[in-house]
Amino acid sequence: MTILKRIATLTVAICLVAATATAQTAKPVTIRLFHHMSEQSKRDGLDKVIALFTKANPNIKVEVEATDFNSYGTTLKVKIAAGDAPDIMFGLPTVYSDLVKAGQVLDLTGSSFLANVSSSSLDSVKIGGKVYGLPLDVQTMGVFYNKALFAANGWKVPKTYPELITLAKAIKAKGLVPFSFGFKDAWTAQVLFASDLNGGALAKMPDLFSATLTRTKKFAAYPELSAAFDRYAERLGYGNEDPFSVSYSQQLDQFATGKTLMVAQGNWAVGDIRKANPTGQFGFFTNPSFAKEADNLLDISVDDCFMASAQTKNKDAVLKFLAVMVSAQGAATWAETAQVISVVKNVKLASVDPMLSDIQAILTSGKTFNFGPVYVLTGQYDKTFRQIQEEFAADSKRNTSAYISRLDAEFDKIKAME
Repeated sequence: MTILKRIATLTVAICLVAATATAQTAKPVTIRLFHHMSEQSKRDGLDKVIALFTKANPNIKVEVEATDFNSYGTTLKVKIAAGDAPDIMFGLPTVYSDLVKAGQVLDLTGSSFLANVSSSSLDSVKIGGKVYGLPLDVQTMGVFYNKALFAANGWKVPKTYPELITLAKAIKAKGLVPFSFGFKDAWTAQVLFASDLNGGALAKMPDLFSATLTRTKKFAAYPELSAAFDRYAERLGYGNEDPFSVSYSQQLDQFATGKTLMVAQGNWAVGDIRKANPTGQFGFFTNPSFAKEADNLLDISVDDCFMASAQTKNKDAVLKFLAVMVSAQGAATWAETAQVISVVKNVKLASVDPMLSDIQAILTSGKTFNFGPVYVLTGQYDKTFRQIQEEFAADSKRNTSAYISRLDAEFDKIKAME
């Protein structure tokens, strides 16, 4: 070996020893992460990414706190107001635009790791042209179905709303249960409604939320919204008995074990459905809203997303963690464990569930509507709109006109208090 090669080798060895020593002697840091993910597959995915991060950064500890979806927003804001903001916060900047405007969310614009994320996904986490969140995967809501039971009975995937209702009636006539509902976790009622509204229906009225938020138009001015509530009421007639005693996990278990043939849920449910039945033959289709096939579009948006707190005293550690989340290894670990469709470029997965393949095929077809940029409700407006959907499901009378009137009345009250 030449003298120059020996010097180079020695230099590399010294650098490695120095780097190791630095990592071992670096001051211990703890960063706190707060989320509302209820899916076990996603919690497992987060644990694996944290393990990956900790291995590379042994001096940084990540503490995780979780709560349920319904209390998350309020709890987060209480923490922030008390000066106890978590370093990393789960959620979309557009949903928490009030926090962004209050200067509580860190501006990530210019961070090198953002180059790993698709530009269209970054557009969904921008406010005023700046990036305030790190998107991880695609969100969509539709209908999962039992392929084996469909095939055994000669039933085909419905492409229109009349076909869906005809199918539901045929399933019920056989003494089987068409849909699995789990309204003990109230947010699942929102999914049944939103999987209809946020696709083809919202594409026909893209100003619905912006106009009603500013009160320049009333909800009553949108016949497509009333029609969506009417379809919601009709779908609710084809579910399991006593859905308000069934939890989200039980809802998925009912479907996965063949007690029901369909379940309206988001793609976040894939991992838990698969855990409930590892060998089940399941597929996915767009929840149709209209009699014309071309009008039925799959709703899409960014799903899982993390924001960084502007209060954090450990900015460097937080940015390091976010960088790992969207690294090639971190993104693949997250996508494979959580069973989601990554928005990180060139992610290579060892395997893809057939349910996700069905979703990917629809995305590729272009028969979609991106509702993320047009759903602009935040704070009390967002909370009220969601609450109305849940109460509608619980109301046996389900008078659409009455609920539309309530929406307008409640939004007027909120506006008057601003």
